Amino acid sequence: MSSARIDANAGGRWLGLYVLAYLVFLYLPTLLIPLFSFNDSIQAAFPLQGFTLGWYETLYGNPALSGALANSLVIGVIAASGATLCGITVSYIDLYGRSPLAAIISAVARLPILIPGVIVGISLLILVNLVATSLKKQGVPVEFMKPKEGMLTWACGFVMLKDAKNVDLAYDFINSRLDADSGKYLIQSYGYGSSLSTAFAGVSKDELEKLQLPADPDVMLKSTIFTGPMKQNDDVAKMFEKVKAGG
Repeated sequence: MSSARIDANAGGRWLGLYVLAYLVFLYLPTLLIPLFSFNDSIQAAFPLQGFTLGWYETLYGNPALSGALANSLVIGVIAASGATLCGITVSYIDLYGRSPLAAIISAVARLPILIPGVIVGISLLILVNLVATSLKKQGVPVEFMKPKEGMLTWACGFVMLKDAKNVDLAYDFINSRLDADSGKYLIQSYGYGSSLSTAFAGVSKDELEKLQLPADPDVMLKSTIFTGPMKQNDDVAKMFEKVKAGG
């Protein structure tokens, strides 16, 4: 056997080990999810606290969760089918495409892998709100989800370090966030509420009704849920589990 063939076989073995390690790294966390579903704890972490079927009992006895599961399966099948079709197309372009356009498409197709999931999630949230508000302005009957617990409200705090540079720019930024036009833009463009009564005053009542926002911000604040700091991570997890269970 020639040395070239020996080198090729050795390279193939290393490539196989690399692919195996890559697949384990990629799919092992997913394979652990069913294991945590039997864990008698609200946190998906080791060590396991005990064995329970309580999560499945909650799923079976809650129509909202059962419906959400069915919707997730339908969306998952559609997304997987579309992703497979896109993957085959991009693979074909990688193998046989020789044009600059093929290289651009191949690079764009890899962006979701490179961009952090948090950024993708926030971008999708902004996109969905933009689409919803745009469709409403065109008269399309689109409705925002209205949880029975009320609207979710959060306070965004700003911290300025004592040795911060460009203090004037920091104050300019804070003032811009407190400006009525800034709040009005959030209401009209994203459908978000605002803490400024002057921002609501700048939006017509008809437009507020289409966005399902009250004309008086005090009405919104009386029927909202304020997010607040939790002393323990367990409290945060319990709150989210309660909301997801429809409690």
